[in-house]
Amino acid sequence: MGNIFEHPETIPPKMLAILEGVISLRDQGMGITQMKVSDIAKEAGIGKGTVYEYFTSKEEIVVKAMIYDHCREIARLKELVLSASSFAETIDMVMDWMRDNMQKAFFLKEFIKIEKNASNAIRVSCEEIFGEKLNDDLMQEISRFIIGKGINDGVIKPPETELKQDMIISGVASALLYYLSQAERFAGYSYEDAKGYAKEMLFVLLGMDRLQT
Repeated sequence: MGNIFEHPETIPPKMLAILEGVISLRDQGMGITQMKVSDIAKEAGIGKGTVYEYFTSKEEIVVKAMIYDHCREIARLKELVLSASSFAETIDMVMDWMRDNMQKAFFLKEFIKIEKNASNAIRVSCEEIFGEKLNDDLMQEISRFIIGKGINDGVIKPPETELKQDMIISGVASALLYYLSQAERFAGYSYEDAKGYAKEMLFVLLGMDRLQT
């Protein structure tokens, strides 16, 4: 699994500025339907005509920008996981990464609504942009590393099967994402409360009696 952070220098500078322009507009709260090529060009600091030297439409720009950012964020997650000193710290980092990426997830959902073949487009174009594919094995590798760290730290038991392991991790992740997407509904509970519940679920299901640091 290569470090995607090493690849941006292989992207032409103006193309990279366009991709970053879309990401910047998204982070400012602009939706896909609101976004115009002229807005992207202005944010990128280039002329509108220059944009069309690299892309054929706004849709193509948005697709490539989301793929670029998605791959970059997965790489950042890997960096976080590798830098953690303990299983407990790893879990904290992963959950905080999920929280930080919620806005991006909503934007991606908006993209999926207008792009019927979004999943396939992400897989194909990630390879086109970065020279490597983004697939389910990438997230599974991160998941296996996290579980391995917990086993090596002596704080969890090896799951009986990979299926059970994956179901536990995906179930807990889905529960935290549910809170993050419905935070207004649970106004009486903070993110730290929800993260604590999610961690408790994870530790119990993986055979821990309590969190060890």
